[in-house]
This record gives sequence, structure tokens and C-alpha cells, in this order.
Amino acid sequence: MPNSQLQFCIWHAAEAMRKRWRQIGYTSAQIDEIEDKPGLTDLTYQYLKSPTLTDLAANRERLLAALKSAEVRYI
Repeated sequence: MPNSQLQFCIWHAAEAMRKRWRQIGYTSAQIDEIEDKPGLTDLTYQYLKSPTLTDLAANRERLLAALKSAEVRYI
């Protein structure tokens, strides 16, 4: 299938990450936006929707900075 196109669903990727975070003990306050402070979900979507490689690198660093070390390896 050399002419096939890879299709990536951002929503499913983000939901899989949210599920993992809930399972390992992140709180709702860490996962969801609280008082205009971006949560892990917001940071995940920013990372997954990065329009350029420069944005991708910056958004990845912001997400990694918010995660525990075990999850940094996961990402």
C-alpha cells in the first residue's frame, strides 16, 4: 500500500494519555485546566496539534516539564 496515507486521531491519542494519567494517580487538578492554568490535557493537545517542528519541540518540553519522570519516558 505505497500510496496509502497514515491517519492520526488526536482525540484518541489524548484520551489514551488521560486514561494513563488517571490510572497512575494524577489528580483532576493536574489533568484538567484549573483557574486558567493549563492542565496535562491542554498541554497534550498543544503538543499533538503543533503546526511546526519548532512548536512541536517547545510544546513537548512544556508537557514533559509537567510530568513525573516515569511519564517523561512514556512520552
